[in-house]
Amino acid sequence: MIPKKKPIVFLLLIITSVILRFYSFFPAVMDHDESTYLIIGRDLAQGKQMYTDVMDTKPVGIFLIYSFFHYIFGYSIFLTRLFVAVMIGATAHLIYLASIKLINEKSPAFAAAIIYLFYTSIWTKFGVGPNAELFFNLTTISGFFFFLKHKKWSYSAAGLLFGIGFMIKYLVLFDFIFLSAFFLIRELSLNKWRIGKTSFLKYVFAGIGFSIPFLATNLYFYLGSNFEAFKYITYELPSKYGQGHNNMKYLLFLLDFLVRFLPISIMLFYALFSKVKMLKKWQLQMFLFWIVGILIAMYLPGKNFGHYSIQLMIPLSLITGLYFHPNLNKGRVLQLITGKKYGIYFLLASFLIVQISGISSKIMNNDKPRQVAEYLNKNKKSDETLYLSNYKHIVYYLLRTDSPTKYVHPTLLSNPSHAKAIGIDGKQEIRNIIENNPTWVVMYDFNNYVKELIKNDYNIDTVFSESKVEIYKISD
Repeated sequence: MIPKKKPIVFLLLIITSVILRFYSFFPAVMDHDESTYLIIGRDLAQGKQMYTDVMDTKPVGIFLIYSFFHYIFGYSIFLTRLFVAVMIGATAHLIYLASIKLINEKSPAFAAAIIYLFYTSIWTKFGVGPNAELFFNLTTISGFFFFLKHKKWSYSAAGLLFGIGFMIKYLVLFDFIFLSAFFLIRELSLNKWRIGKTSFLKYVFAGIGFSIPFLATNLYFYLGSNFEAFKYITYELPSKYGQGHNNMKYLLFLLDFLVRFLPISIMLFYALFSKVKMLKKWQLQMFLFWIVGILIAMYLPGKNFGHYSIQLMIPLSLITGLYFHPNLNKGRVLQLITGKKYGIYFLLASFLIVQISGISSKIMNNDKPRQVAEYLNKNKKSDETLYLSNYKHIVYYLLRTDSPTKYVHPTLLSNPSHAKAIGIDGKQEIRNIIENNPTWVVMYDFNNYVKELIKNDYNIDTVFSESKVEIYKISD
């Protein structure tokens, strides 16, 4: 039974999100990008400058968010991830409101919200790890909701919200362009391809709203001392950072996504191709247009990271929710599983499966990075320095120590294509770090390049054989 009052729906979705993601609050590492956000966010909160003292390839928005987290929560990874769960619940609630606005039916709206929570709470690389997509999805669905209001002021608000998302990750541009283009084209077609000044200005103001966060960020760095670094990361790097496109790999990546979420995928296609048309023609066109835009955004980087698909989960959730539309005839078997009588048990069983699999894989297993951090904490003196080389950089955060390089994410140095994209010699940067004689060096899975550099001046201190981690200490 769906609560009638919106505040109760909101609280229910927040609680559901927290329950589904609870197992993910404990491990030190859920995603290496999150580790980078935590470290750089802390450094910004402590006064360091983005793109000068610390470097990454992403826009500044996600790091400002984590800087705020550090200011509020300190070093508590648990509280940070709890807040992320609440934010995802809020995103689900906006999906619920957007669905109500579109089709005026509570059952598919609530189902769409729950489906989004399941999408983002099952697979580590597809939503459980706190990736940037989870944050900009909140701005995307907020902007979409304001577009649906069709008020003069709401277009400016929508543009501003998409613009904030753009400063978290630039791929939000495709959501904004494709949705605003669709609404503009639809308005033109309804008015026999004529548009009045007032209608046209709505989209102009949407564009202005979108540009405000970007222009403000440019102005901030222009007035500071690190505009050149910001300019390179913002305007030049995106064209260099992508890899060659492989159409077959991309298609297999999309197929993998559908198979990973097979029950949802079945409901998605059942609702999409049902003879009962639950969407108006323009609504179906809008969703297809939006999805095409996102698929292009996912394709352009030339990489098939699971978290890219999170951007796709909002429109897919809204469509899949239609499976629970009261007018849709699902047949006896499907109705038995998903109907009111047994649907709640099916849902509870799904909750239980997510928790058991999550707890067994994320909590019951030994937390290797924490073990390494605990060992170093016991043996490392406060004035001694540390270089983690290719090991998990969250250890810097756990030990509350600085990275010896501004390139916090280790792949910026170890991956030749990443190093080339940001305009550095990765191996030379590693040599510079070793020449500064860090007291401790940690290596994962026999890092031959670093091992060669330290062989004459370092002795092995201990080995975590199960996790293939070696810890070296400089010779006295």
